[in-house]
Amino acid sequence: MPSSSLDRITNAAAWLCLAIAAAVFLLPIANPDMWWHFSAARFIIDNGAFPREEWLSHTMAGVPWADFEWGVQMLWYGLFRIGGLTSLWMLKAGLFFSIAGVLWSTLGRYGAGFAARALGVFAWALGTTIGNDVRPENFSLLFFALLWLLLENRRLSPSHDRRVIPGLAAAFAIWANMHAGFAYGLVLLFIYAAGEYGRRQDKTLGLACAAAAVSVLINPYGAAVYLVTLQHAAEGETLQAFIREWGEATLLAPSLIPFWMTLIAAYAALLRGQLRRLNAPVEHIAVLLIFSVSAVSHVRTGVYFLTVAIPILAAALMRIPASRNFIPVLALLGSGFFFAILAPAFKGKTFFRPHYIPDRATAFLEKEKGVLAGKPLFNPWHWGGYLGYHLYPDYRIFTDGRYPFHSMLPAINEAKQAPGRYHAFLVGKGVEIAMVQRVSQYVQTPVMLKDGTREMLMRPFYLHFLSRKHWGLVHWDPRALVFVRRDSVPQEWLREREYRYFRPDDLSAALLLLRDGMITLSDIEAEVERYRSAPIPEDERAQVSAWLKLLREEKT
Repeated sequence: MPSSSLDRITNAAAWLCLAIAAAVFLLPIANPDMWWHFSAARFIIDNGAFPREEWLSHTMAGVPWADFEWGVQMLWYGLFRIGGLTSLWMLKAGLFFSIAGVLWSTLGRYGAGFAARALGVFAWALGTTIGNDVRPENFSLLFFALLWLLLENRRLSPSHDRRVIPGLAAAFAIWANMHAGFAYGLVLLFIYAAGEYGRRQDKTLGLACAAAAVSVLINPYGAAVYLVTLQHAAEGETLQAFIREWGEATLLAPSLIPFWMTLIAAYAALLRGQLRRLNAPVEHIAVLLIFSVSAVSHVRTGVYFLTVAIPILAAALMRIPASRNFIPVLALLGSGFFFAILAPAFKGKTFFRPHYIPDRATAFLEKEKGVLAGKPLFNPWHWGGYLGYHLYPDYRIFTDGRYPFHSMLPAINEAKQAPGRYHAFLVGKGVEIAMVQRVSQYVQTPVMLKDGTREMLMRPFYLHFLSRKHWGLVHWDPRALVFVRRDSVPQEWLREREYRYFRPDDLSAALLLLRDGMITLSDIEAEVERYRSAPIPEDERAQVSAWLKLLREEKT
């Protein structure tokens, strides 16, 4: 193919890469943790002090807690109060565009042209979808990318300028008040300090590393920020077992394809250069080894690995003739990945995905706080942030995404293994309100008929884990179920609110009981009308009406 034609195809591929990367940066936000970050910022404002112990729950109240992300929380809360969740989505997108800009500059430092830089940004965008949400870590990634660029500039253009010492000390002091990702920055800085000293016995970066390590202590919690990092490391196996983003990187996850391709390509390119010319920088070798091990062990840290692996790969490829010819092919493969795996996330054209928002169940608890307020609550950890922000101080949550609750994860998981364990666990924790996620899990369960016979049906899990003997279902919607312990509420209140027959995913049983004469149509109609009296979407209202019409036709 003539070079001019190849150039046009390559440039078109480059623009396609940049367009898709921009789309990825605009992915909606959904992080359930942002709500407890709002609670922390509100605490600081209301009390004029930093929180030093857990206060939102009834399970861990009073346990020491170092709020090492307070700087981000205050920024987030201010933006949220001004512009709602839209402003946080814009902040997230802006930070990702900024990091991409730093990466663009870094790739140019190795001599990469427009197309190669576009492909690098594209690969980084696709790979970092594992962390593409509104998170305090977004700021850590920006600091990390800037630090890499600074250190690479210093390696490629050796300097004895000692102004880097106070500069990095100040940067790390800010970083430590925003997110614990400063620890990755210290690791990176130490590697380059060792490399610089080994090449030319220059101690400047070593002194900068020491100054940065000390400046991290300039925060409201002092050395506790280091202890938090060590605690996360000590709980690595627990986090790996029970929280997906802290799990191991698996070859079977489609979303991790860009990560694995980058890892393999970076090692191959670096190894090729080392075997042929022995010219791979020792810093690149050390960084790739350390951060790849971390990323494979914990998916969440893959964003740091990609932020250094793509520049390392680019630096190695710049020394390989004709590598530019592969850009159109790689752009095409990446585009296919985007449209197959990521594009569905834009469904609905919204900036926010409410997956972790039990809004209707929360509204129910708010409405019924005259009876239910103060009763110990059970909730999934990914709902805790939202519930704590909206219901405190009337209700205290069971758990949320903060690190003091990590130690509870094994016990919660163990309780879910059998109905008896689950009930004993809730009772042991004093739970009187159980809010659980509505999921499509069914167990073959009998329905007792009038003549004493039993008919087996596939019925929902909660009939076993939250039996009617002990628990009454008082609210349900497409996302959440709310149960109360029968002996913890006034019985008249419970009779007026319990769903005995019109229950989620158990309507076949209600229809069977109606046919058999075990219940009357009016029994069900009363519960249906109560459900429809609450604000619900029109499509859901139509479904309920259609089901009720079916029952009436069945009865007549």
